[in-house]
Amino acid sequence: MSPPSFSCSDRDLATVSALLGNDSATAAIICSTYDVHGLGGPTNALLAWTVSQLAHTNEALAATKHGLNTSFILASTYQVFMMQIGFALYAAGVVRAKNLVAILIKSFTDTCIAALMFYIIGYGLQVGIRRNDPRPSEGFIGQGDFALYSTQTQNPQHPYELWMWQWSFCAVSTTILSGSIAERATFGSYIIYAFFYTAWTYPVIAHWIWSPTGWLSAYNPEAILGSGAVDYAGSGVVHTVGGIASFVGALFVGARIGRFDNGLSVRAFRGNSPSLYLMGTFLLWFGWYGFNPGSRLGIDTYDSAEVVARTAVTSTLSAGSAALTALLIVYHRTHTWDLLATCTGALAGLVAITSGCSVVEPWAAIICGVVAAPCYVYGEVLMEHLRVDDPVSACPLHSLSGLWGLFFTGLMAKESFLVQVYNKPAGQHLMGIFYGGHGQLLLCQVIAMVVIVAWTAVMMSALFGAMRFFGILRVHIEEEALGMDTALCGAPGGAGMVDFRDAKVLDLAGPPQMHHNNSLQHQNSLAQQLQRSQHAHHSHHSHHSQQQQQHGVQLTTLQSLLSQRSSDTSHANPHSPPPSHHHPSPGTASLHFPHFSSSMIPHLGSNHLTDSRAGSHQLSSQSHNGSAHGGSYALAALTASSAGRQYPLTYGGGLSTAGSANVPTLRESVSTGSSIARTRTPTNEVIVG
Repeated sequence: MSPPSFSCSDRDLATVSALLGNDSATAAIICSTYDVHGLGGPTNALLAWTVSQLAHTNEALAATKHGLNTSFILASTYQVFMMQIGFALYAAGVVRAKNLVAILIKSFTDTCIAALMFYIIGYGLQVGIRRNDPRPSEGFIGQGDFALYSTQTQNPQHPYELWMWQWSFCAVSTTILSGSIAERATFGSYIIYAFFYTAWTYPVIAHWIWSPTGWLSAYNPEAILGSGAVDYAGSGVVHTVGGIASFVGALFVGARIGRFDNGLSVRAFRGNSPSLYLMGTFLLWFGWYGFNPGSRLGIDTYDSAEVVARTAVTSTLSAGSAALTALLIVYHRTHTWDLLATCTGALAGLVAITSGCSVVEPWAAIICGVVAAPCYVYGEVLMEHLRVDDPVSACPLHSLSGLWGLFFTGLMAKESFLVQVYNKPAGQHLMGIFYGGHGQLLLCQVIAMVVIVAWTAVMMSALFGAMRFFGILRVHIEEEALGMDTALCGAPGGAGMVDFRDAKVLDLAGPPQMHHNNSLQHQNSLAQQLQRSQHAHHSHHSHHSQQQQQHGVQLTTLQSLLSQRSSDTSHANPHSPPPSHHHPSPGTASLHFPHFSSSMIPHLGSNHLTDSRAGSHQLSSQSHNGSAHGGSYALAALTASSAGRQYPLTYGGGLSTAGSANVPTLRESVSTGSSIARTRTPTNEVIVG
């Protein structure tokens, strides 16, 4: 039905036009829309029109604000999502090249799993409400909106953009563990973890601390102690949960082969791509500007704009101070300017400030970062002492820095900021204790620290313990030594695939089939072949036996690296009395592996490397690109010469030609029974241990 049409006298029309500033067109609209005479005259008609225009304006303003806030949330979500690229690049720069594809596919896959599981289950457990129930769920766990059922009924409490925002946080938290169990955990076990973490472990903690009805949430006016725990953007919910999961995963999966058994520095087990982890750090830092400021979930008011801007400032100051502090601490300890430690220090500062970034002053953020750096640096020292192998330092970075961030908020949260951000009542001393608080907030922060660690540790221990019990947690030892990219991911031709840093072993799960470079006769093992060569050489130079005892080289097998020596390992000891027979030339051989081409190992010409142990030594090397039954793993047989004596060494590590087109660089350890020594020449490097 069309609206009624009215008209007014010329006098009334002129009066309305005059009231509008001689706007005759608008006056004509008013006269045709309203019964001027019935409303009591032109003035009342104009007032009625003004009220209707204000209503339309308010509706348009509300739509504009909704669009602005939705755009802000989605833009921040996309920025947080870019942190996945940062995590991938950072991990790719730290792990060894032979496991590059394996770590990348895990980082990508867990994001996909998080999308599905958070949609089906996780989101409902975190913030879900029961349909037609004005009170959203309970304090312990969410109970509705599974698969966005309530959201699709246009419930204003659950807009679509909120799901996107919460999913991006869940995905970031899930990815944290991927680096801590890198290079030895099975892909299947990681898939199981991703399903369990996104569907259960993470959503429960997020509900406790972020839901308006969570029992520990600062957004809940009925929260514990009348305060609740302040974790604005997730130092605890996102990072501490992910960091504790990383520690438990690394503990159950065990260390990489030889990580703590042969005395090598952790540097021998790191990748060598500073450009990748530097770009990863910058991308993560950039993503944090969506992570922390975006947690306001709106920017349509003066207060919201101020909170967003202040949060960006505190995040920046904490990151910068932590990076410089880590740089100086590591320089004091090692006398080296460590880029990786500096990058990770910046991330530690960002993790720590994430809890209180909106409620602390900028100068306090600098203190937060300064303390976060030693949390990471000495956390790594603690991990070494505990012999827990974490390739990307996920545990000290995320858990220790995250716990410090929660505690720091209880010290330095400012009352006016808490009122502005959380609508806390003023005058009840709910601020940080350094601002006159009575300790309620600090106690809530400590409770949050305890329950986050306890919940995550119990859930992850149950999961990883079960996977370890059923034997599905760790890859086969041969696959680990060969590299997961080649053994499991079908990527043998990637750049750096010859850098097999921990494949410095000969006996892989039993005596392998060995092939001499000029004979088809099978030998029991390359170790036995080199042992005979060594024994013959010892007989030929018997007058140097005492010198051999001093500079002798002990042959190493995989069992010795794993402290699982077989009964015949002692026969490969060059210090035992050898038989006397003709000394063959330095041998080369190939060890059979399926799915591996010997062309991955470049040919080694004659090369001399200096050994910095007592005396002057030289290492020479040869290799052979032989083939055996569809693929072989070429091993270089090395000899160490000292005072005219030669001692055969075993080498199965990575060979590359990064230093020179003609002179290869040896990047692996050679077992010699001496302490670790590193010697650099203009074109090559060797680690001797």
